[in-house]
Amino acid sequence: MLNNPLIKTLLLFVGAWFLLTLLKGLWPPLLWIAVILSTALAATLWILEYQRDLAFRLYMDNPVIGPFIEGVCKLTGRQVPIQGGQSEPVPPAAQTTADLQDQRLAPPTKLTNDQDFIGASQYLKKEVRGCDDVIDSLLDGLRNAIRLRGRVGRDLTLPPLASFLLAGREGLGKRYLAERVAAMLYDQGPVTEIDLRDRYDHLQELVSAAKRQPNQTLVIENIDAADERFIDKLANLLAGQELMDAESGTPVSFRNTVIFLVSHRPADGFENVTNSQRTMMAGMVSETLGLPPVLVNYLHGYYGFTLPAMMEQAQVVTLLIERECAKYDLTVQRIDAEILAREVKAISDHGAFDIAPGRIAQRLKSVISDAIGDQTHSVSVTQDNYGR
Repeated sequence: MLNNPLIKTLLLFVGAWFLLTLLKGLWPPLLWIAVILSTALAATLWILEYQRDLAFRLYMDNPVIGPFIEGVCKLTGRQVPIQGGQSEPVPPAAQTTADLQDQRLAPPTKLTNDQDFIGASQYLKKEVRGCDDVIDSLLDGLRNAIRLRGRVGRDLTLPPLASFLLAGREGLGKRYLAERVAAMLYDQGPVTEIDLRDRYDHLQELVSAAKRQPNQTLVIENIDAADERFIDKLANLLAGQELMDAESGTPVSFRNTVIFLVSHRPADGFENVTNSQRTMMAGMVSETLGLPPVLVNYLHGYYGFTLPAMMEQAQVVTLLIERECAKYDLTVQRIDAEILAREVKAISDHGAFDIAPGRIAQRLKSVISDAIGDQTHSVSVTQDNYGR
């Protein structure tokens, strides 16, 4: 019965009347303070609901009203205002350059021009070895999405900025690539990881993450384990619909999020299919991972991960050895080829990289310990000292 909006409104009025009467009896000025605060609260809620562009401007530009709006959002469980809101369009004849710039509000990403993306590509290829083609295609899709988003105007029901599917067995760098992209996309690189194998309300977890930080990357692991309700809501989200926050009953926008769907099923068979062949690709992804075509077709790209060639595996081993030594302020002068060959064989036999970090860290202990004892700042990793 208490969920009835008429009952809620009636109780609100009765409670407000009782409170105002009590305040008037205690100290008359309290009545006017309460009226002013209530009016400010009501006006803020109205602006947040119906003038979202104005709410964003006030939130970002006004040092007094901005914190008040943020406080109201926290109090009511709403998402803070984000770039792009709904407002009456300005007639073309009356538009100024400032009007056009305001209406074409791109997401506040750190990647804004071609030079940024070139630098991002170079960095990612050093950090995530063996998937250069994936990195190039993914960044190209992200660049196109950012360009297009800057021209769409103030439509708050836009879908996420971009969405990608990464598939392949565990230990091939899918999640790590998503995290590295997140670090380069927005300030402080916010990222939320949701594992659908865990027994939680994943939908509310997703909504809460976007409400808490609208400009971030969302990594949804084990997407093939999602239930039908989650898949349906996710498809609606990728189509541009807002999701409702169950806690506050208010809509939450995902327009500035980038979503990575991760599957740990083997991706053999579609890793070399280009996104220009979207129809065939969507069919392969849907059949291989058991995802509905309606969801797959909304994605900006699908990428399969397999174990790279042995030369690239050796590069990964070298990188892991260098990183482990760098923890102790040590540089690597030389690594015996036999050691690289041995580690590459272990990785190839296992079929993934996930065993390599722990295995290498254990075998480097004696090398690092000797260097610390000798008070040197560089090491040579040889068959004599590696794994001793």
